[in-house]
Amino acid sequence: MNDLSSQVKPIAQLSAEEIAAWEALCLSQPFLASPFFSPHYMIAVSSVRKHVYVCVVMQGKQKIAFFPFQFASDMHKAMRAAERVGEEMTDHFGLIASAEVRLSPKELLTLSNLSSMEFTHLDAAQAQLGLVGENPEPGMLIRLDQGGPFYWQSLMATNAKLVKDTQRRRKKLIEECGEIHFQFANVNIEQEFDRLIQSKREQYTRTGVNDVFMERWKENLLRRLASIKQASCEAVISTLYVGNKWMASHFGLRHQHVLHYWFPVYNPEFKSYSPGRLLMAEIINVANAQGITLIDRGAGDSAFKRELANDQLEYFRGVWSKGDLRANLYRAFLSLKWRMREK
Repeated sequence: MNDLSSQVKPIAQLSAEEIAAWEALCLSQPFLASPFFSPHYMIAVSSVRKHVYVCVVMQGKQKIAFFPFQFASDMHKAMRAAERVGEEMTDHFGLIASAEVRLSPKELLTLSNLSSMEFTHLDAAQAQLGLVGENPEPGMLIRLDQGGPFYWQSLMATNAKLVKDTQRRRKKLIEECGEIHFQFANVNIEQEFDRLIQSKREQYTRTGVNDVFMERWKENLLRRLASIKQASCEAVISTLYVGNKWMASHFGLRHQHVLHYWFPVYNPEFKSYSPGRLLMAEIINVANAQGITLIDRGAGDSAFKRELANDQLEYFRGVWSKGDLRANLYRAFLSLKWRMREK
């Protein structure tokens, strides 16, 4: 594109006018409807991480694109080697721009004063803006445009066994443990948040999975996000009780009609009832009443994600490079790091 200029600044220095322009762009393209593209999400990350920036791209006086990025360390900053904001906490990456924008990776790096950009979670739809990656990975979606009842009818036609099993487990749970109580957005956020984090860490220990929250900034990020109530990024803690006992919770983010399913956890006492699936079923049932028409499960193709999905998209990863000395040095560093990781 011709006649472009740019300004790179810390995310925290965005003006109210720039935030409004950014949010307007998020509404202009369906694939940008994610809380991870919200400026408020980026600002939250910058409150717990250093070196979070945005490149504001302008055509004349009009702001036509925003490209957020961060540096992992002072060394990465010196090498102008960036990564996606929030690292593995962030489930969508890319350029926030109007439909008319076309930028090659090298053009974007030049505008952003970067030598290289390492990324994952690049939505295939970003190719419309000129940005591509490699090594595709599926991401599961639950589309609810026609409501919960229609969704379950459609799933019954393709996987009647799963629907009937879900109904059976729910009925058995009520018979054996009492009535189900579900809240889509629990108002006791602080209390529920503390239990969710503690239960999730216990789950990581119990299952031998790496504890995400060993890095304290990640818990601090979720705690910061829990206080945000913006149309483009709002924390939602959903809870499921049976009788007077807690059964399952989920911490997610919504962007208007999109709910990003993020951190679910359940009480192991109820494992035989498939509490994770029952929690998701409750969310699906109330989704339309809450203004939700899409549940985004993020990248990955686990059986739990796929069994309830009715659509999918592709994410890409890669490294964009300008091919200059700093970029070549960083690529050599990455190659060494990847080889050591494989040993």
